[in-house]
Parts: sequence; structure tokens; C-alpha cells
Amino acid sequence: MALNVVKVGVVGFGGRAGGVADTARQVTGGLLEVVGCTEIDDERYEQGCKHFQCRPTRYPTVEATVDAEKLDGVMIGTPNAFHLEGMRSLKGADVPVFLEKPLDSTWEKICDLVRFAESYDGPVMVGHCMRYAPIVRKASALIQDGAVGRVFSFRGVQNCHYGNNMFHGWRRRKDLGGTMWIEKATHDLDVLFALTQTKPLRLFAISKLQAFGGDKPDDLHCAVCDERVTCPENIQNIRERAGANLIPELNSHGRKSLCVYSREVDTWDNQACLMHLDDGGFGEYSECYFTARNYHHRIYELRGELGTLEIDLGEYEGELFLASRYGSYRDGYRFHFDYMGRNHYNGDHQMVRHLYRFFRGEEGPLTTVKQAFIAETAGYLAVSSSEQDAYLRYEDVVPEDLRYIWQESLW
Repeated sequence: MALNVVKVGVVGFGGRAGGVADTARQVTGGLLEVVGCTEIDDERYEQGCKHFQCRPTRYPTVEATVDAEKLDGVMIGTPNAFHLEGMRSLKGADVPVFLEKPLDSTWEKICDLVRFAESYDGPVMVGHCMRYAPIVRKASALIQDGAVGRVFSFRGVQNCHYGNNMFHGWRRRKDLGGTMWIEKATHDLDVLFALTQTKPLRLFAISKLQAFGGDKPDDLHCAVCDERVTCPENIQNIRERAGANLIPELNSHGRKSLCVYSREVDTWDNQACLMHLDDGGFGEYSECYFTARNYHHRIYELRGELGTLEIDLGEYEGELFLASRYGSYRDGYRFHFDYMGRNHYNGDHQMVRHLYRFFRGEEGPLTTVKQAFIAETAGYLAVSSSEQDAYLRYEDVVPEDLRYIWQESLW
């Protein structure tokens, strides 16, 4: 049994990578073991050890971790702005890599990461966990089986009721998170492009900062604010409304309680785009970060020549509704999915099963760097379109040396 244990090193142990590793440890019954890590923050390291119930050896650099430990894989889950740095630290190695999405926070570094991954000797898997969710896989199977015929257009909507949590931390700054087009929308765009097996050609977007931001000091925290009792965006008040156990991410890392009305907040909180696709179809996508908790969370709609497929992801349970174009009034098929207590619509649990086999060299990456780049290109087109108030083509932003990706079959 010991021969089946996968030993990994984690870069950014106190955050998402540590959480994915912990989920993998539980799902595999301990067959994935974190033996070393790089975490520059003392508090986050100690919180990670406590929360993830392990104490890996802590090394000052990624290089030191790789040199000291015989690793089957490396997981990079630092804040977005340090993903390329983490990857470059592995230069000369060939160890399999799990890289949390997005690829990085700025367009230049995103492109450089694609280039680095192309030259890297080991396989790289991107953490687009939603594509592993059973509800998304079922939708993909229905589409590939021809249930709706050729898909002519799609619509995706994310109503992020926990968006306030995003604006309590580093994601509220464009330079650290890359905006929600990169940080969050790429989840949905990756799913929609994979379902339709398309790439964006042209895009127009509108993005606004409407509910958050203001004139509060940048270092103001909820815990010391004079308005903490009455402010509806105070972390404690959010927990009381939602139930602390339902959003455990609010229970850790007090740094997440930065004031959402601070001056430095510059990430848009309400945005939408319309895009032309390379198969002749088109897509719509919008997301809002101040919607009601009891409203629809995430919905995808795919319109085909033979019918329509609606994917209502919900939050703790979801539903697929397949309606035939030539059916009668009550015709249709419904598929229900339960994911109470399992993150990302049960995507995390399914992803780490694949991750274990990926680190063992038994399977290649199902979610690749090039696929992630397609979604992030759409995100960056949306950023640029919003800033320029212009309808942009992918050639307007994608460097010439990376445009070949549009000619490849990626799914």
C-alpha cells in the first residue's frame, strides 16, 4: 500500500492549494501526502497546519522544497499574481504540476506562463475544478450525444451572492486578482467553451464598479470598524445572515475582513459581454457580485438546432433541463444533482481523484494550460473592451507567437 502514496509539495500552503491537497488526502484515504511546502506567511502556515491536519516541512523557496524532497507532484496555489513566479521556480524539473486557476493576474504574465508551460518538461494540470463536476460532465455527454443538435449560442450568468467576500481581500485590487473577468469569470467561460468546444474570436464588454469601493481607509478591517454593528457588509453580519457553517471560508484568515468600501477597491463588481465564436455561433455572459443570497446562483443555457439545455447549478443542488425543439408543451427531461458539503458542485472531489492518478503518471491533464488560456483570453478581451469601450478581436490582444492555439483542437 505504501507504494501507492503520492508525495507532493505545496506552494502557498495556507490557501487554495492546501485545501485541494487536503480534499485529496481525504478522498484518497491518505494516499496523497503533503511532505513539504513553501509558505512565506507564518500565520497562514500555522492556520494551514491546523486546518489541514498536517505539518509538512516548511522550506524558504520552491527550489529548496524540490531539492530536499522526492516529490511526485507540486501544487501551486499562491495568490494569482505569483503563479508565474512559482512555475518558473520549477525550471529544469520535470515533476507534474497542479496549477490553481487563473494562470496569473496580468495579461503579460499569463502569456509568459503559457510559453513557460510549453517549454516545461513535465505535465501541467490547471485547477478548473468545475469541469469535473458531475452536472457539467452530464451536460457535456448530452451535447456530444446530439441531444440539442448543433449549438448555435449560449448564455451564462453568475449571480455571486458571496461577492462581498471577494471584496474583503486581495481580489478587490485589479493588480492582484486581474479583475473578476480573470479571477472568477474564467470558471464559467472555461466550462462554456469546453461544452461547446469553441474559442472566442471577437468580444464587447461593459464593466462597472457600482456597489463596492468608496472613501474608507485601505487598511480598515471589519473587526476594528466603528460601524461594524450596523454595516451589512461586516464579516460577522454576513456570517449571521448566511450561517457560518455554510460559508466556512469566512471563518478563517482574518485578513479577509478588509473594508469593502475602501479607496483602493478598483475591481468591477457588475459586468457583461457578448462574443462571436469560431464556429459561427455567439455567446453571452454576465456576472454580478452583489446579488441576493436566495436568487439563482449560476445558470448556463445552450441553444441548439434540436433543443435547449439549461444547466441550473444552484448552490447545494442542481438541475439539468433538456427541452426538445419539436416536443409538446410538457415534454422534457430533468436530471438532478446533489452536492451538499462538496465544493464546486462536487467538482473538487472528482478533480482530486483525477489529480491523484495524474501525479502517479496514469493520466494526462484533463484541464490544460492552453484551455485555460482560451478562457483567460476572453476575460482579458473583456477587460480591454471595457477600458477602451471597443469591440475587440482576439488578435488585438493575443501575441502573434500564441495565436497558433486558435488553430488547435483543444477538447
